Amino acid sequence: MPEAFRNAFAESVLMALPTLRNKLTGHGQGPTIIEVPNAYGELAIQLAAAFHNFLIAKHIAKSPAKPIEPIVKPSVVHDDIPF
Repeated sequence: MPEAFRNAFAESVLMALPTLRNKLTGHGQGPTIIEVPNAYGELAIQLAAAFHNFLIAKHIAKSPAKPIEPIVKPSVVHDDIPF
């Protein structure tokens, strides 16, 4: 990703969630109580979920999972009681 786009993306997109938190409720409201509409809480949840999905997808792309080898079961089953 080009450097200019990376910086703009980090400052604009990725800072949306912390900005919501800090400006609306994160540092206290002072003497005047501010009513924050539910839509902003729902937006914060959806942004957080989208960021998680993005980060997980980037992680998987950088380090794909190793193939899982099948478990080999023994061909002989012993039903003997060991005592």
